[in-house]
Amino acid sequence: MLATALALSSAGTASAQGSVQFTVQPRSEFPDGLHFGVAMSAPVEIVEARLRFRVLGEQVSRNAPLEFEPARQVNTELLVRTDTAARYIPPGAEIEYSVEATSAAGNVVESEPQRTIFLDPRFSWTRIDAPGVYLHYYGGQEGRARRALEAAQEALERMGALMGVEERDTLRLTVYNSIGDMRDALPPRSEVQEGTLVTEGISFGDTGVVLLLGGNPEVEGVAAHETVHFLMRFAVGRGARSVPVWLNEGLAEYANPFPSFSFENVFSRRLYDNTLLPLTSLTSAPGRPEDALLMYGQSESVVTYMIETYGEGPLQDLLRELRDGAPIDEALLASYGIDRTGLEQEWRTRIGAIPLAATPSRSALPTPIPRPTLVPFGVGSTPFPAAPTQERPAGTHAPVSTVPEATGAGGCNRAEGGGMDVALVVPALLLAGLLVRRRKPHPSRLTPSTLPRIFTAWRDHHESRIQDH
Repeated sequence: MLATALALSSAGTASAQGSVQFTVQPRSEFPDGLHFGVAMSAPVEIVEARLRFRVLGEQVSRNAPLEFEPARQVNTELLVRTDTAARYIPPGAEIEYSVEATSAAGNVVESEPQRTIFLDPRFSWTRIDAPGVYLHYYGGQEGRARRALEAAQEALERMGALMGVEERDTLRLTVYNSIGDMRDALPPRSEVQEGTLVTEGISFGDTGVVLLLGGNPEVEGVAAHETVHFLMRFAVGRGARSVPVWLNEGLAEYANPFPSFSFENVFSRRLYDNTLLPLTSLTSAPGRPEDALLMYGQSESVVTYMIETYGEGPLQDLLRELRDGAPIDEALLASYGIDRTGLEQEWRTRIGAIPLAATPSRSALPTPIPRPTLVPFGVGSTPFPAAPTQERPAGTHAPVSTVPEATGAGGCNRAEGGGMDVALVVPALLLAGLLVRRRKPHPSRLTPSTLPRIFTAWRDHHESRIQDH
């Protein structure tokens, strides 16, 4: 609640003709919107007033007119709607707001800015803090909430140092206990999406808000993954939109202490089949579900190779080049002395894959027999086109997507880069124990040095099955 007394002075004079008393009381009506009750009083008539507000982290402010009849005593209210994809504000976002009043003489005064945290009123939230990050949870799940908070804090420190991020905003985590609770908190989606998707974690761009599914036993891994997407915004600034998906998701999975066995399994099989995806094709997330799984495992392996082989210096140089607007190949040449093709050739040599020039084209591969499949969608984005695909193995995840920049309330656009990064969005049919994540001793992960063992084990299993038949 805000209550202030400010002067409404006449233009060209230094004396105050009177004062105006503001009382502003925000109330969350999520997901419909954020309600503001506004009371103003002054010895002169107030003829116009506007609410000014912005989501912390975004660069632009929004404003909306208050409706009332000119008077000295004004009581009015305003609902800032958040129930559409364009106006959506995630629960956990911090809102800064003030009221600007205009007198009949044209004098303008604005109240002191105040802040509120926009939370889901269905639950009684508890907040816990750590340096650079805080988390809201409900339902007595303090132990799980603290594990997620610690994982995010560790990722902020370790990955922030690796990526060269020295200054950043506050990371805001909001943890939901169940799929149903979290689904109702996500941006509006189609009925098909609502029935077929499970979102384990989602990062809302410049707002610094990350929603997490607390019911996931590996919530720490999702927290670490999403923290890297948060850090990427500060590592590359406005260049975040040009970061290729293999680098963005590769770094996020590098930070994940619970890498998915599904990603590793598909990666090992596609390595054996010689059907890895060229890095030049991984600018954005693939549409085929299995290609999306491959993208995660392959991207982590490439990024791990870059870090193990060249160290953190060239990686930081690469991110600085991207921040300055360089295309990915130019940025790689400036920092590593090789472009994407050169990097991929080095990486393929390291893991024992066939050189890129000898890799058969995708069009030369056999056409899979079409089978019914649930086609995943990115939250709020255009649906991926349906494509023939082999039956998806248990434990798979849908691809990461980025929602286009939304338009804010009050006629102002959201800040550039204010989209969403979705991690680990999986079909609802996988909920019955099919989502498999294998815990590894941190910080071990799928690295080029471990690939021969995984590859050999998969090949032996594959060949033994062929012999059995």
